[in-house]
Parts: sequence; structure tokens; C-alpha cells
Amino acid sequence: MKIGIGIAGLLFLAVSACFRLMHRTGPIEGIFSWTEEAWAEEERERFLSIASEAGAGEIYQEFSDEALAAGQPEGFIRDLAAEGIQVYLLCGSPEWGYERDGASLCGKIRTVAAYNQSHSGGKIQGIMADVEPYLLPEWESGGQSRVKLMETWLEGMKTAYQQAKEQELALIVCIPNFYDETSPDILNALIEEGCDAAAVMNYNRRDEYGQIEEEAALAARYGKKILCVYELQKAGSHGLTEANTYASEGMDALFASMRKLEKAFADTDPKADLTFAVHYYEPLKEMIEEQRAEK
Repeated sequence: MKIGIGIAGLLFLAVSACFRLMHRTGPIEGIFSWTEEAWAEEERERFLSIASEAGAGEIYQEFSDEALAAGQPEGFIRDLAAEGIQVYLLCGSPEWGYERDGASLCGKIRTVAAYNQSHSGGKIQGIMADVEPYLLPEWESGGQSRVKLMETWLEGMKTAYQQAKEQELALIVCIPNFYDETSPDILNALIEEGCDAAAVMNYNRRDEYGQIEEEAALAARYGKKILCVYELQKAGSHGLTEANTYASEGMDALFASMRKLEKAFADTDPKADLTFAVHYYEPLKEMIEEQRAEK
């Protein structure tokens, strides 16, 4: 009797998950999420509702080492897995760019591997590495200082990528949209040897195709996935202008841009494995709830 109920329960969950997957309406594949409140139990139902409406299949969520060691996100990861949504650890700091051995990123990979070994209620699929070495003084100095910095960061990423593969974890690298102009050789090697996918912060509405064209071509060449990331924070925060964000444009304009880019790449570079992500959960929630209120 208990076995029969268990199987019925599993079938119900599977059917429910498939039903919800079929009713996702948006083209957003991934959502960045930085705050602990986002994965708290009291936010869970709202989070799932927002993710489903966006169309999300991946969440890039920051967890502290302490939270992972204590198993605190297990319910969040399990509930998202039941909805067909994969969770990645979102982590990174500009100072990691100084680490030729990728020590800090490799440490995060080991932490995720240890978590997965200890918890059966859904697994963390990999890492979204948001390192941003271009925020360091050596980048601003330019010349050989910049070259050395980027070469050091690249070596660290390559080492971390090997570690991730050994642990059977995916490694996505988050990058700005200007490395093709400032560090083309580094960008080429990074996509070829340092990641499974590249998430490009395409934060300018003036030339969304051109700003990711080269990165998409490299990803296609090496059989990697490319994510076009949109900014949703309001203008005025973190130096953002209206040209950098869709906060004032609304969800319809955001989705229209995604579908336009999807068609453009399908026409010009059919091999490009292009998906879309947004930065980040809190402003996405605000935009979706505003849209709901208007209907």
C-alpha cells in the first residue's frame, strides 16, 4: 500500500510539473538572484509563480557557504526541481581575477559538489561565475597591466573548468559585452577552454544584436551555449541609464526584443545556441506584478 501511494505521488508530481512547463508563457531561460530572501520558504510560492510566468528553466542563485553546509537551500532546490527548473550557484568577486590557480572558484565548485553528495532533494547543476576583472585597477591602467590581469584570470577559469568537469558540474562564465573589442584572444580562449556557456551582459538597447554577435559566433564554433542577459534594474541605480535597462519599457518590450534577437540569429547563425536571462529576480518580480495589475 505504501509503495503504491508513493508511486502515485511521484506520478502526480511529474504530471503537475509537465502541466506547468507547458503553461510557461515567457521566453526567459535564466534568472539571476542575489538575495537570501528570494529562496526563503515564505517567498517560495511567489518565486515559482514569477519563474513560471517568465518561462525560466534555470535560476542562478547566490548561497553562502554556511547556508550550503547547513543544507538550508534544500527545500528551495527541491521545489524548483519539481517544476523542471535547474539551480546554479551564483558567485564571484573581481579579486578572483588575481588567482591564476582559480582557487576561490575551485573552492566554490568543491562546496557545490559536497552539497550534492550530502543532499538528495535536488542537485545544484553548476556554477554561474560572475568575476568581473574589468573592475580592478589593472584593467583601468590598460597596456600590459590589463593584458597580464586578463591572462591570469583566463588561467584561473581554465583550471576551474577542469575542476567542474571532474565534479560533473556545468560552469557558466558571466562576461560584459566588450571583451570582443578589448581582449579578443582572451575571449576566444575563454569560450573554447574555460566554460560550458557564456552569459553576456547585453546592457545596451541600442545594438543588442551587434553587442553579442561575436560572442555568439565563438560559442557556436566551440559548441557552447550563449546567454544574452538583460538588465531590469531602474535607471539611476549603479550608474544605469534608460538605454541600459528595460525597467521602464515593460515586459512586452523585453519579450519582443528576445524574440527579435532569436529570429535574427536563427537567420544569420543557425548554429548559435542562444537563450535569454535577466538580471535579476527582484526587479523582474516588480515588472511582472505591475503587468498583472494592469490587466
